[in-house]
Amino acid sequence: MGHARRVGPILAHDFASTVLRVSDHDRAKDRAEHADLVRLPAPLTPILTAELDGAAENLRVPVEAILLAALGRMFARTIGDGVVVVDLPGQDRSVPLACSPPDKTSATQMLAETRQTLTDAPVEPQTVRRVSEVGFSYGRALPASEHALELLAYRGGGVLQLDWRYDPERFNPYTVEEFSEQFPLALIELTSEAVPQPDKRRPERRRRRTGFAPVIRIDGNGTDPAITGEPSEEQLK
Repeated sequence: MGHARRVGPILAHDFASTVLRVSDHDRAKDRAEHADLVRLPAPLTPILTAELDGAAENLRVPVEAILLAALGRMFARTIGDGVVVVDLPGQDRSVPLACSPPDKTSATQMLAETRQTLTDAPVEPQTVRRVSEVGFSYGRALPASEHALELLAYRGGGVLQLDWRYDPERFNPYTVEEFSEQFPLALIELTSEAVPQPDKRRPERRRRRTGFAPVIRIDGNGTDPAITGEPSEEQLK
């Protein structure tokens, strides 16, 4: 691995790029429609799970978007710079996932773009949705499909469980093992280097400045102070 394996231009989405080939081998033409996928469990450690949840809260980015961004960064580490179309079967849609290295796309930008991609991607009827090589799901079961690679993320045992499932006819085992090893490193890079962005939905309230300080007056008997809006002598000079 380590070099970009490009195939034809993307058809499911309207943007100028090419799709990276993820699998090692082509699918046999005479094989069954749904292959028996091999499962490779690779749960996050408790520390990394806590860091992920803390980053989601601090950065105000959904966990699903962070995991997808880490997937894109992982593909950039192992395959190359480009785009991978990822199916989200639980949501009946596919998203173009940018796979960019840190020197091209910062962690903050990577998270922002992935979150925007999730927001903008339309729901696609099953009859027209094109199946890509990769499927991803967070907290939802993945139905049987033709994916060469699937990543299922879910909570269990106090940590985030990650199940890598792959077609053994299209992947060498060591390729998926490398994916599983590089993914946590990509996740650490994103969660540790990204910085919170202003929430455009909640504009900051500016304090109204009057231009002068209130003056406290005391009446003749020295009681009952009253605050007026008159400028002080200092401010009138």
